[in-house]
Amino acid sequence: MLGQASQYVLYLPTAALAAVALWLAAQLVLKPRKNSLPPGPRRLPLIGNALELRKGKTMEEMIALWWEQYGNIVYVNIFGREIVFINDLGMAQELTEKRGAIYSDRPALPMFELLGWKDTLITMPYGNQFRKHRRMMNAVLSEKAVDSFGPVQANSAILLVKLLASDAGKDLEVHISTYTASTIMKIAYGHDVKSLEDPIVKMSLEALTKTLEFGTVSTTILDFIPALKHLPTWAPGAGFKRRALALRGKVELSQSLPYEQVKQQIRNGTAPECFVTTNIQDCGGLDNLTPQDESDIQGAAAALYTAAEETTLAVVHSFFLAMLLNPKVYKAAQEEMEQVIGVDRLPNPDDMSSLPYLDAVMRELYRWTAPTSINAPHRVKEDDVYQGYYIPKGANVIVNNFGLLQACPEPERFLPERFLEGTKLGSVPTNPRDVVFGFGRRRCPGWHFADRSVWVAVAHVTALFDIIPEVDEKGQKIIPPQEFGTSNVRHPKHFPCRVVPRADRKKLLEKVLD
Repeated sequence: MLGQASQYVLYLPTAALAAVALWLAAQLVLKPRKNSLPPGPRRLPLIGNALELRKGKTMEEMIALWWEQYGNIVYVNIFGREIVFINDLGMAQELTEKRGAIYSDRPALPMFELLGWKDTLITMPYGNQFRKHRRMMNAVLSEKAVDSFGPVQANSAILLVKLLASDAGKDLEVHISTYTASTIMKIAYGHDVKSLEDPIVKMSLEALTKTLEFGTVSTTILDFIPALKHLPTWAPGAGFKRRALALRGKVELSQSLPYEQVKQQIRNGTAPECFVTTNIQDCGGLDNLTPQDESDIQGAAAALYTAAEETTLAVVHSFFLAMLLNPKVYKAAQEEMEQVIGVDRLPNPDDMSSLPYLDAVMRELYRWTAPTSINAPHRVKEDDVYQGYYIPKGANVIVNNFGLLQACPEPERFLPERFLEGTKLGSVPTNPRDVVFGFGRRRCPGWHFADRSVWVAVAHVTALFDIIPEVDEKGQKIIPPQEFGTSNVRHPKHFPCRVVPRADRKKLLEKVLD
């Protein structure tokens, strides 16, 4: 997707090129430049830095090149879209938190709007509706409220254990995805999930994964050239629009179907307690819902699922890869758990503070995985000056999460000791959660829930299973490379492994499986 914007313009039909040229010229006339912009690559007329995108295969590579050449704050202009990349934790916190009043907005995301994602927190501009959604989510997902989800997360963890035990982890990604879906679907809609063949889950996963195929938030072709949204679907170069409109119906149905199911359960008197029922009650019940209330509740519930599913899946999946490649780390985590928990019961969230090594593993997991390579863009609401640099109104400020979490010695190595001894930590924050879950007023409101969902899965697997290499036909161990995909949500590439019950935990596992 990175090089698409720079290449795409070469193939547009004449009428579309004219429309793009007029739009770009308007940007230059209506937004006169000031001096002292942050450093960045030299810009060409009209297209700005679009050709720069060809230098890197991924967004991480491209930002790393700019970072090395220009420093911790970099300005680029791509087809008139102004972007300021931040590669320093202190800068990110200064702008998004201390200056949050003007750095909490979100730019228009025309591709995601075209796909049918509306009234969701991640795409919403900062304002009254945004604050309403935050209040709705905070009421259910605050640190204190998350304590009540213990039984739900425990039941989902037991489901994960049963799935892993059934086939020694051969369908590892499917089992983890089932775990994450079962947890968030229960919280959002009160919906019980037993497998990914569940129709609602299947539809929601398809809508989400196919949406992500269109590219990273804020770096799709429409983000750079919004005028292209007016291309007729029959026009040459409008293939992206045809694909988006074909997916739109599934996206909209993935939001409306589980919501309407809960409404029907309310009418039948069978509705379970969940995010949707709580917010419908807070509005005075079904008879008092306004169309905007319905849209808000439906969109907020969908945001819960979309935000939790991919990132939790990515982190838990990365845990298996990290432990497969670092058996001494995994053995140390198992030994700590045996000393603290014993062999007769499973860990629970009350044990979190008693397992410091496992907490260090979690922190290193977030750092090593960097589940979101870049933070979703913050739009500047008015002109600002920072460290002598002019940051223009309307610019997108994007924090380089991947870079912040790699800013340490030997970043490719998995070393939980960084967070126990303070060695080889570099400028990585002592709690990588401060990067992973976003910044300022746009920090993920469900981060306590997401973090605990990861911990519960990791702790149950550590207590009950060994993670060992698969073997080839010659009996040789298959040690997979440490590779991740190029999507904004960084999943490890598929790797083989075996997940087998620990020899001294068979009685406990039998009790769980009973």
